[in-house]
Amino acid sequence: MARGLRAIAIEGVDVSALGRVAEELLRHNGLAEADATVYLQVTRGAAPRLHAFPDPPVPPTVYAVATPF
Repeated sequence: MARGLRAIAIEGVDVSALGRVAEELLRHNGLAEADATVYLQVTRGAAPRLHAFPDPPVPPTVYAVATPF
């Protein structure tokens, strides 16, 4: 994840915290002891649709969902 975010110049995401986010998401959804999938998506953030990166930069958006197998 960190390498991909660097490659597309998305800054401001604490990649080391994403594992904890996934664990908390599983716990809150009663899936901590089940077979489940966590999907994480990071986007450049909400800004008007342009082909250039927003200037000034906007905070990235992190989306996560947990589903049982």
